[in-house]
Amino acid sequence: FFTDDEVEFPEGPHFSKLFFASGLGVCVSLLNLVGMVTYGRYMKTWRYHAMFIFANCVLCSLNLLCVFIYTRSNVAWGIPDHIFVLSGWAATSMAFMWIIMPGVVLISHLCPEGIEATMYAILAGSHNL
Repeated sequence: FFTDDEVEFPEGPHFSKLFFASGLGVCVSLLNLVGMVTYGRYMKTWRYHAMFIFANCVLCSLNLLCVFIYTRSNVAWGIPDHIFVLSGWAATSMAFMWIIMPGVVLISHLCPEGIEATMYAILAGSHNL
């Protein structure tokens, strides 16, 4: 859908493969870091239960934005596809980090001292599967 050309889907966003594969990925990676920083600065004192509920509600709300890109409502509102998708995916990546970080902190408290980095690597590797 996102990289279809005018022949395949005339009303589509028609993103280039470079933007879709690289541009969005770099932006999401940078905003993952912003998500970690905002968690560490503003949310590390929150209770885990409240953090999970808040982050999941935000993530669910942000994922509903996909409905607007697929129905092409953003174009009717005058919001360009690149801006709408980039901002939606960026906000989603930040909220996703808010969900991941409490789990990482919990695991670091549960593992033996000195192997926290190893546990984080195992967690990140498991997530990437």
